[in-house]
Amino acid sequence: MPLVLPDGLDSLEELATFLKHPVPDVRAMAAQIALSISASEEGRRGLVEAQVLPTLCRLSADTDKVAEPAISAMINLCADELPSVVQELLKRGIVDRLVETVTSEDCSCRDRALMLLANVSATTTGAKRVMQQEEEEEEEEEEKEEEEEGNTDSRDQEKRKKKEEEEEEDDKPAAGTTLPSSSSSTSLPPSRGKKETTTVIKEKKERKEKKEKTTSLLTGLHIRRLLRCFLSHYDPAAEEDEWQYVSSVLHNVTQLQEGRDLLRRRTTNLLGAVLPQLESRNPIRRRGVACTIRNCCFEEGDHYYYIHEMALIAHLLFPLMGSDRHLDADERQALHPLVLRGGSNKQREPDEAVRTALLETLLLFCSTRSSREALRRQGVYAVVREADKSEPSEENSEIIYKIVNFLQRDEETRHPAANDGKEGSTEGGREEGLNEGPDEDGREGGEASLPRPLSDLKERAELDLEAFKASLAELD
Repeated sequence: MPLVLPDGLDSLEELATFLKHPVPDVRAMAAQIALSISASEEGRRGLVEAQVLPTLCRLSADTDKVAEPAISAMINLCADELPSVVQELLKRGIVDRLVETVTSEDCSCRDRALMLLANVSATTTGAKRVMQQEEEEEEEEEEKEEEEEGNTDSRDQEKRKKKEEEEEEDDKPAAGTTLPSSSSSTSLPPSRGKKETTTVIKEKKERKEKKEKTTSLLTGLHIRRLLRCFLSHYDPAAEEDEWQYVSSVLHNVTQLQEGRDLLRRRTTNLLGAVLPQLESRNPIRRRGVACTIRNCCFEEGDHYYYIHEMALIAHLLFPLMGSDRHLDADERQALHPLVLRGGSNKQREPDEAVRTALLETLLLFCSTRSSREALRRQGVYAVVREADKSEPSEENSEIIYKIVNFLQRDEETRHPAANDGKEGSTEGGREEGLNEGPDEDGREGGEASLPRPLSDLKERAELDLEAFKASLAELD
């Protein structure tokens, strides 16, 4: 289906010109037109072909009146999951721009900007850029350039050496000829020798080490800034939450080892700091945090700390816990006080995606015998048993079945040589298939928070193109 342009607009190239107009009102109107066009697949394809992405990226740091429609248009452009779109945005420094935008106090399009950041970080490259990691592809390209430069130097040295030999051969006197004596002698200019080449290599190595050191200091700085704002603006009773999409960004970056390491670090305890977010009234915040916790539980060596020091199991069970009327006295006694504080009127987590992430996390703790024994002692079986009775999702019921199967098994018969329960021990009780490890990109923990189009764009009002034309006529 061909793209139908709004009346008064001849081409998308003309729109790209208006997006660069020096008058803010004109840029704002042009951004609104780009937003309208981006609502359809044909429009998104046309905007990409017209190369408006670099201009939209620059407008994200413009005034709020211009930045909000520009950011919304880029969100829609990410909806088709085209790698070229995200790569172009990353090339234009969209991550740094968005982080600066959302952390400024006077930002009025924070929710939209964080949604775009979540979409960009859904790719491996985007997640690495949010973590401020040095891209492997860039490093490989630099190394290739250095290698080519080194090969060029070697070839130049060989050519110079060959030329010197030829000139020396030409300068030799013929047989029987005596050259006049001279008090001064001339020589060819010194060639670039081994010593100079070694110095160049050393300088390049020093620059690379300095760059790696700087990158190491910056790694995770964006996430720490976002997480600080995410936690400081937390209101359990609030449904409207402009910081909600930080949880989606956390979900995405913790699919990288570096992202998991940042939250797992015990000195800062960032993972423990996000646990209360599971009780937020905002489903997006709960969903992202639940998936982040799951991603951080793949390392079995952390399970002892999570269970015995962080009380993570209690935080996982509380959303899954319903009324305690169906539990007997022994089962209630086994549960942590945090799990029982909901009383007889407690309602289970209504969001299916959150329940799935919580159950998958409990399943990860079934990977070793020591962890399974801890789950039994903390009453996990009783909670998931009652949760299964009201679980509408077959996928979640299947996960519960697996958890119950692990908790009800005869450990001595099936695994007599199990581990001793010490921290970090994974010998003898580990179950195959529960933790397959990262994929080729270093990501694990399920799918990322994928790009999404803005649903409210379907109900946008018609653009006042006559006013747009009038504003242009006044400028002329």
